[in-house]
Amino acid sequence: MAVNVDRTPDGKGIVLYNGELVLLYTKQVNLRLKSAENLMNGNRSGSLYLTTHRLIFTSESKKDPLQSFSVPFHCLRDVKLEQPVFGANYLAGDVMAQPNGNWTGDANFKLIFNHGGCIEFGKAMLQAIEVSRNVNSYNSPPPYVAVGGDIFQQPPPYYMCQSANAYGVNIPYQAFEPPPPGVVFVTSAPPPYTGLFVSAPATASAAGAHTAMPANPPPYEAAATSFSYPPIPTPSATAPPYPTNGQNGANEENTTFIDMIRAEDLEKELRKSGKYLILAEILRIRLEEYGVQEKWREIFRQALEEGSGKVSLTSLQQHWLPLAREAVPESVKQELISQILNCSVNLKNLII
Repeated sequence: MAVNVDRTPDGKGIVLYNGELVLLYTKQVNLRLKSAENLMNGNRSGSLYLTTHRLIFTSESKKDPLQSFSVPFHCLRDVKLEQPVFGANYLAGDVMAQPNGNWTGDANFKLIFNHGGCIEFGKAMLQAIEVSRNVNSYNSPPPYVAVGGDIFQQPPPYYMCQSANAYGVNIPYQAFEPPPPGVVFVTSAPPPYTGLFVSAPATASAAGAHTAMPANPPPYEAAATSFSYPPIPTPSATAPPYPTNGQNGANEENTTFIDMIRAEDLEKELRKSGKYLILAEILRIRLEEYGVQEKWREIFRQALEEGSGKVSLTSLQQHWLPLAREAVPESVKQELISQILNCSVNLKNLII
């Protein structure tokens, strides 16, 4: 963690590395820090940015000695999402100082979301921390490297992630407002440490990302009021396609849900119970291709108990929708959800 760094000269904006993207932004968050250093202690209110490489907080008060802090994911420890019975939800954990980061030691932090959004922001943050550690695990915090060279203002598509699922993180970006205009700037220097990916993102369409800085955009000027945006670079690669139905791309239109849940263990369990099970034919989609077959078995075990031996359509809807939103590709997701909500799936009784 580094303090009072990566800001524009006038202190009004933040500076991102080239290739770093803002995943989520929120304001009016209360930060409480406890540390052996007086600079870190106290409460303050400000804005919070979750990027592909770190967490950035900027203070609202210009008199606060701690104007901002930047925390790479590798400097965070024991982060927890807390939901108290009384009071606002909050994130808590420990941060370690980066070498050359304007402070030393460690600190305990608490981020309190008085105006909501903690659950959505916190889940995305916890996922980002986990993914980044899988990419590259540091034994100690990477040293802070000061932003060098000119900094440039860019259009939002250049620095904002515009995908609900990028780099293995579920990003509820539609639940949050984007940063206000004129506060996010970009430097030509790449990140000095890894984030959610080792190198620059491959495509702009998949995650609102870019591959390289455009040549010679206008440099940052504190008093500047107008300039044109540089062009957004053309992606150099395409994302891999989703798997197709069946083996070798064959279309298996007659495949039903029965084929998916007749695992040996579940079949034996149902034979012993001698009970009825209502099976849904889910638009001939082989969900095992999306890695959710085991979840479906558990869903029907639970629904069977709740329905006294019969799985109702209501129970199917309640259990299916969260799974559909999580696991099914965008190309078929909305059609599936619409069919389930409208109760227009085909049902059949089966005695096992």
